[in-house]
Amino acid sequence: MITILTEPSSKLTHIIKRWVKRNVKKILGRQILLYSGHYAVTRSLITGLDKLGIPYQYNPTSGKKVKGHVHVLAGVDSLRYAIELKGKSRIHKLTAGPNIVISSADHDGLVASP
Repeated sequence: MITILTEPSSKLTHIIKRWVKRNVKKILGRQILLYSGHYAVTRSLITGLDKLGIPYQYNPTSGKKVKGHVHVLAGVDSLRYAIELKGKSRIHKLTAGPNIVISSADHDGLVASP
């Protein structure tokens, strides 16, 4: 199973931030998008996995549900979260990209780190 991360969805601060953002959008009458991160990239990946019949989970709400192969699609915070889970041996294989940083030197070389 592949886990797709575009946000550190099980961290309390992120849960609160997402709740506030959704409710503000509701109040303002703005559209709430189905996917986070770069919408077109995320949507295309999810659609492709569905068409190929590949099992996946998208932004699971518990770190305990994250396992196997994790692909971080967007966000430095998401990548740091995934690295933290890999350090706890919850992740077997971790891949990242393409919408995390502009250069591998950004954020202290986080993307290029072992």
